[in-house]
Amino acid sequence: PRYAHVPVLLDGEGRKLAKSAGDAAVCGADPLTVLRRLLAFLGQPDPGAGSLEAFLAEAARRWDIGSVPRRRGLSVAD
Repeated sequence: PRYAHVPVLLDGEGRKLAKSAGDAAVCGADPLTVLRRLLAFLGQPDPGAGSLEAFLAEAARRWDIGSVPRRRGLSVAD
């Protein structure tokens, strides 16, 4: 497909996480740690690559849209 809908992150009360609502940004965190957690959230395997470039290339190669949970949102508490 040319596009797909993926679930949004929800807080413990079911509210969409958003910087505009005062939720914390992830930009200060280690990018590989954040990307690993996001891929897991989306049902994708961990690429296991060490560098950011290799990680992104392997994540793209392994991407499986069929593994993405079919819900509008997923709680970060899950």
